[in-house]
Amino acid sequence: MNRTAKLSKLDEEYRRDQQKLDNSTHLAEEYKAKLRRQLHDAYTQARSTEEQRIRDEIESEKRRHYSKIHKKENRTASLEEEVRLSNIRAELMSELEGGANVTQLYEQAIKVGDPTRGRLLASIGPSYIKKTAERIRFRNLIYENEDTATKRARQKLAEVERESMVLDTASAIQKGLNRRRERRLTKPVSSATRGEGGE
Repeated sequence: MNRTAKLSKLDEEYRRDQQKLDNSTHLAEEYKAKLRRQLHDAYTQARSTEEQRIRDEIESEKRRHYSKIHKKENRTASLEEEVRLSNIRAELMSELEGGANVTQLYEQAIKVGDPTRGRLLASIGPSYIKKTAERIRFRNLIYENEDTATKRARQKLAEVERESMVLDTASAIQKGLNRRRERRLTKPVSSATRGEGGE
């Protein structure tokens, strides 16, 4: 999906219309200057509107992927299930407070096929790891053991975050170009060129 296709089209149309105006020989320079400003204003407004639409779309996609990655426990769980989860969490907290190794507990949960303990440890475990390097290793271990859907969502999230960064960079460059254009367009037409052309 080429999300920026319309931006490219707007840029192309602006350059084309600008070239047509520059090549026009039947318009007075003052009138051409006025048309250039109008063309530029319309272009920058349309581009700004389209950039915001793309940003809104990217943010919506980010939230969707984020929610898939950070799944919440089923809020409609039965009372028995809620009690079970609460007991497992309390048990893990007690082990961690007692100095148990987070990574070892997580690896054990994965080895015995206990997704509930694994999910809870992935959530609360990092706060019990002091060293940055160990925290990174633990995070990578979690990523390695994620299900396919979560891995896909994490990959998609990284892609849209990169897309957002590229859009912001391109937008900043374009705004710089537009500011320079605006300065040129606001300069008065010289007396030497006023008499050129038609009306």
